[in-house]
Amino acid sequence: MSTDPLEPLRFTPIAPEDLTPEQQAVMKLYRSGWQAQLTDLPKHHWMTLRSPKFAAVVTPVSNFFRNESSLPARLNEFAILLTARHMESQFEWGLHSKWAVRDGVSPEVVDALPRGDKPAGLQADEDIVYDFVTELLSTKRVSTAAFKRAKSLLSDQQYSDLVCVVGYYTMVSMEIAAAGVDVPAWADTVAAAKVHA
Repeated sequence: MSTDPLEPLRFTPIAPEDLTPEQQAVMKLYRSGWQAQLTDLPKHHWMTLRSPKFAAVVTPVSNFFRNESSLPARLNEFAILLTARHMESQFEWGLHSKWAVRDGVSPEVVDALPRGDKPAGLQADEDIVYDFVTELLSTKRVSTAAFKRAKSLLSDQQYSDLVCVVGYYTMVSMEIAAAGVDVPAWADTVAAAKVHA
């Protein structure tokens, strides 16, 4: 991620008249999904718009995880937060920390996550998701014990959706980092977490 907050955008917005037909179709997808509620197009989308066929495929995936995942919204957002924390994704944390609280993750748990320690006060299902996602991200594997524990909570579909939401937001975090998107407030949060880790 860019450490220079004054660095210009690596991929600037494309004027409407300069969009190709494929890019215009992607812009319609952006404006018809959950992103329609945002005032501005997220800055990393200007990078992915340079690959409009990819953007056209991946945008519905974003909408799926916002609106159609089989995971309860609270656990879905919690998994996204764990991924954002692991990837130190400033943009994702800024959006999803608010949505996680809205969907039922306690503010105390959300506030504790950036410090890097397992938060106290997790609900039983959050504890399972925390351990599973943390193991998957940190070891790139899922042990038999972690699999069995996750499956004691989740259906096959929910298990698949959990793994895939972690994978999707890992990819999005990489897009954000490569595009140079920077949110200084999260940089401060990450710095504080590293002090306490």
